[in-house]
Amino acid sequence: YENGALLPYVPQLVGRADLTYEPRLGQVFHRTLSGQVGGGLTMFHDRPLPYGETGHDAFLVDMRAGLGWGPARLTLDVTNVLDARWFDGEFVYASRFDRAQAAALVPRRHVTIGPPRSALLSLAVTL
Repeated sequence: YENGALLPYVPQLVGRADLTYEPRLGQVFHRTLSGQVGGGLTMFHDRPLPYGETGHDAFLVDMRAGLGWGPARLTLDVTNVLDARWFDGEFVYASRFDRAQAAALVPRRHVTIGPPRSALLSLAVTL
């Protein structure tokens, strides 16, 4: 680490915003029917890496929709709605993955891939 240099692996800007709306839709069989819609945005910007490199930016969108009726709630959560191809982690180091070859002396970039679009349907019952 050099004095005045950016701290490696720490994004310069991280943001997360969530918004949810939960309206009461009415009564069905004397129980309240409610809805839920929501979304979230996540952003990573300017991730410094060792050796003067910079990591890739990421922008992710998540969504939620649900219905509640009495003590039950059915919810659909979709993460990475835009199916962004992004790196959850980016690292720079010398490595050797093939034991038959000599170890590399030059550091290279290694990444962990961020999760693709996924959906989760859940049913919750409050007792």
